[in-house]
Amino acid sequence: MVEQVGLLGRTALTKSVIRSWATPLPMIDAPESRPEILALERLSGGSKVSVALIDTMLSSSAITEANLRARCWELLVIHGDTGQLELLVADDDLIGKDSMMLDMRASIQELGVVPGTREEILWIRELRKPRYDQYWNDVAAALAELSADRREDLKPRHLAVAVAAHRHRPELLSMSDQELDQLLQQEIDDNGKRYKADFSGWNLKVSERLNDVRDKLVWGDQAAMLLAREALRSQAFVAHVFDYADRDMIDRTTEFGGIVELDPEGRFELVEYQPRARVADDRYLASSKLFKDGYTALFHFHNHAQKYRNERYAGPHLGDFEYADETGGERSGLHLHQRRDAQRRFLSRGLHRGGPRNDHSS
Repeated sequence: MVEQVGLLGRTALTKSVIRSWATPLPMIDAPESRPEILALERLSGGSKVSVALIDTMLSSSAITEANLRARCWELLVIHGDTGQLELLVADDDLIGKDSMMLDMRASIQELGVVPGTREEILWIRELRKPRYDQYWNDVAAALAELSADRREDLKPRHLAVAVAAHRHRPELLSMSDQELDQLLQQEIDDNGKRYKADFSGWNLKVSERLNDVRDKLVWGDQAAMLLAREALRSQAFVAHVFDYADRDMIDRTTEFGGIVELDPEGRFELVEYQPRARVADDRYLASSKLFKDGYTALFHFHNHAQKYRNERYAGPHLGDFEYADETGGERSGLHLHQRRDAQRRFLSRGLHRGGPRNDHSS
């Protein structure tokens, strides 16, 4: 169908072709194999696909077609046209007073962050609102301490990590990748037990072992894991974690969830959020307030606390992976579960493959 649209030159369907391209197709692994690419080339008279995407993005309604415009940006990033986007947002004549383009300009020029997905665009646009002015300045100050090569890998999910590191462990901003990896390895060796979620019956290749994902990690992912471990050294924080998990285990109507952030004194703080609805003991429906507050949070989390020994179930699962994919690659999420025997309790952190959605928080 899409190929026929291109062959017949149905330019009125250009936006429909773009929307189709923005919809993932599991049977097509290689992005360059999408039929929409050839269709758009034909519809634009043989021009590059980027021309059709930029023209559509700039000419579409900022109000009624905001989602389409975000998808155009996302597809330009996927297609490898980040350089054109940087030139576009720097051109006053082209973007005028377009608020989305101005927000993208601020992200690229002030933070060095190029949003790559619709969700990341929404993330940055939220942070450009006046109530986040101080936070934006804090982010810029923290990122200024990172080397130029590290700033090239930044995503919106890393902003809160950078701010937390700047406030709590500033040495993380200047440590080499090897030094950070050594600290992570020490955390694993010191704590001993290896944990892996059970995906029996699912056609998935998922690993939560550091050795298996090391090559995919960037600075923000390493720092996030180290900050998560640092939080567990706070007795007050850990006491709150397990008090919350104990209450969750008693309540059979929902999972509990919330965010982890730094309080005004720079201490790790768990903030509880009621679910927007109670549907099952193994489901957490995050509220809109959690998602809004989560734009500046270090982690989102939900408990898997149906019982004390819950190793087979606890850990990131399919909904969490989908959430991570939508919000920018190697998403750092904090997953809480507990195990209690004669002397021990523990909390585990899972790193998703790859920060908002309407069902699970992560």
